Amino acid sequence: MRHPIHILIAVLYLGLSCTQAQTPAEAGVADARQKARAVLLHRASAEGFAAAEARASADVQADAAIERWLESRLKPDEPTEQALRARYQDLVAQMGPHEYRLSMLLTPDAEAAHMAHRRLSSGEDFATLARILSRAPSASRGGELGWFSFPLPAAQGRTAGLPLPVARALPGMHPGQVSAPLDIGDALIIVRLDEVRDTRVPLFEDVAQLLRDLYIRESLRARARALAMELRSAGE
Repeated sequence: MRHPIHILIAVLYLGLSCTQAQTPAEAGVADARQKARAVLLHRASAEGFAAAEARASADVQADAAIERWLESRLKPDEPTEQALRARYQDLVAQMGPHEYRLSMLLTPDAEAAHMAHRRLSSGEDFATLARILSRAPSASRGGELGWFSFPLPAAQGRTAGLPLPVARALPGMHPGQVSAPLDIGDALIIVRLDEVRDTRVPLFEDVAQLLRDLYIRESLRARARALAMELRSAGE
């Protein structure tokens, strides 16, 4: 399982997520990455991971040495079938009797939210208004979020990632209905329920590979955090 070196460096040294580590860096982050690279190269060289690519540039040789050292230290755990089946049972337990497909318009401006609700109540197109007014990433898709399922009654931490007010509102709505603005603390959300269906529980065999990939990614992150703590404790 190979990972681009700059991503591993950012994860190890800066505590960034892999997604953050792949985005263009600000000057301070770029400087920290360079420092992290020097730290990792020092450790790789000290443990005998000298580069062997004689014809390569110094930077390429250094990156190759760091890659080999990181791969030796960041070998993820391979999950047992028992572990995967336990994950599968957890996944099934987080599903409710129904799945909801919904669209969302989010704005931190209460006046804009209530204005949008009035316009939607007058028959304006939800997707068009979401593209214009929503401040959520889903705005480019007309507010579409996809399918969600969660146990009922909705409770904090068991909403498939939806804000609790949204999860509580959905079971009482019918397809095509638009909610009033829902206060989620730092913003207001207007939800349109697009479709409801009975929950389709996947077979274990259909999701086993996905669960394995997730397990390995989590294992890799855990080992990366442990290695970062080791380097910091050593004063590197």
